[in-house]
Amino acid sequence: MAKKISGIITRMVIIAMFLMSFPGTVLADGGDGGYEATANGYHITLVFSEPVKSGVNEFHVLIADSMGMPVSDAVVEVVAMPVEDISDHSEEPAEEMHGMEMATETPAPEDVHGMSGMDMSSESETNEHEVAEEVVHEEEPVAVTLASGHEAGEYSGEIHLDASGNWTFNIHFTLGDQMTAVEIPIEVPRAISNYGILAGFFGINATVIATAAITKRKPISPKA
Repeated sequence: MAKKISGIITRMVIIAMFLMSFPGTVLADGGDGGYEATANGYHITLVFSEPVKSGVNEFHVLIADSMGMPVSDAVVEVVAMPVEDISDHSEEPAEEMHGMEMATETPAPEDVHGMSGMDMSSESETNEHEVAEEVVHEEEPVAVTLASGHEAGEYSGEIHLDASGNWTFNIHFTLGDQMTAVEIPIEVPRAISNYGILAGFFGINATVIATAAITKRKPISPKA
């Protein structure tokens, strides 16, 4: 019985180690068919060569007409823009707002002149700090011009995504005098840190050692 339990635990540990060796293995291309969109009778497919990640990503754009024939000789450009998370800018609770109102009551007349200079200086510093934060957090779009790929109707390129989260890929191409554009949402998974992986392996090793110690423990024979 002990050997059977030990074998089951060993298999579970091996499976866990295998899964941890491939973090974030969700298909970045939206499946085998890739991300698909249609516009002006054209069928546009976005496919990543590997699971999308923070950093440099190689990808391909496939363009076909309404008859399913590949479209060549098009000028294709991609603009990637991070999508802002509106949850980060949610309103403050009513209790906190009430506390702020209580804290900003009008001072007594004799204190107004003494505090006016300090208030103006503090307000100026606050405005400068807010402007600096907006500049730091402002993320510019990433634009890439694609080159013709190995297959007809295929266009390839590389793009650098500097953060995880939701992105919007604006794919627009020009064929003759006509421009066609589509938007495709992309999600970049958050990478697992090396410290998390090491901690997981440490926990697995500790489990194996504890299991081996339990299974090897011999029962004490009763005294005659």
